[in-house]
Amino acid sequence: MDAGSADTFEELYRKNYKNLVRSACSKLRDMESAEDIVQDVFAAAYQKKEVLLSSPNPVGWLYLTLQNKIKHEIRSRLRFAAMLDEMGKLGMAEQSSDKEFWDGLFEVLSLDEYKMLKMIYVEGYSNLEVAEELGISYAACRKRVQKAKNKIREKHTL
Repeated sequence: MDAGSADTFEELYRKNYKNLVRSACSKLRDMESAEDIVQDVFAAAYQKKEVLLSSPNPVGWLYLTLQNKIKHEIRSRLRFAAMLDEMGKLGMAEQSSDKEFWDGLFEVLSLDEYKMLKMIYVEGYSNLEVAEELGISYAACRKRVQKAKNKIREKHTL
């Protein structure tokens, strides 16, 4: 990046950071998450700085990227809530916090099982994507996820 485009990028950051955070916070209702997402937007913008700076509307590009990241965050939260609901139906509704819930899973799950559940239910990966990431078949992935859920169910029904 030459000095001129570095200055332009820095100016975009200075002029838009607070407004982007405000916009994200109004949708997410969480300042910390909003700041994290805006930082992700600017990290993506920096990686694609040529596209951003050649855009006829760089600020619009930032807001569109922000909207996409917010949608992804909301979907992740919904998937996580759905997993907690599912685990509650399995008799595990007594968890006092999300962090405590995930930390408690280490008592019964291997690291690989924990990672698989987190990838699917928190990060939003599909079973197929997890299978590809781990280098296993789709069927094996589904079976391992089911086995992990059964381990959790067994622990919480004792």
